[in-house]
Amino acid sequence: MKNKLRVCAAAAAAAAAAAGAGAYMALDPALSEKSVVRIMSNGEEFAVIDLAEYTDGRSTVITVPSPYNGGENTLEIKDGTVRVIEATCPDKICIEQGRRGIGCKNPAPITCLPNRMTVTPE
Repeated sequence: MKNKLRVCAAAAAAAAAAAGAGAYMALDPALSEKSVVRIMSNGEEFAVIDLAEYTDGRSTVITVPSPYNGGENTLEIKDGTVRVIEATCPDKICIEQGRRGIGCKNPAPITCLPNRMTVTPE
């Protein structure tokens, strides 16, 4: 009985490991090399930026206004990445989402729901 339990536990662990490896491999490995981001404000394209232009020590700061509520998000573009450094939204979740761009493992867009702003790696 104990052997069956151990075999079942080992099989479950192997299945979980295989599922995790499959999910990891299903992600496009090229996503970490995406160098273009599309910035949208209230559903309208605000800017498309090639982050590769900011890998040689150059940096810039962009303020994205929200025509929806009069708020704004301030983005820092530096070292081939983009991140929100300031926002007028109440919860500041967009700031906590971190960097996106070249070398970043997280392909998800940066989103500020109150200001209706997104930064999407492409």
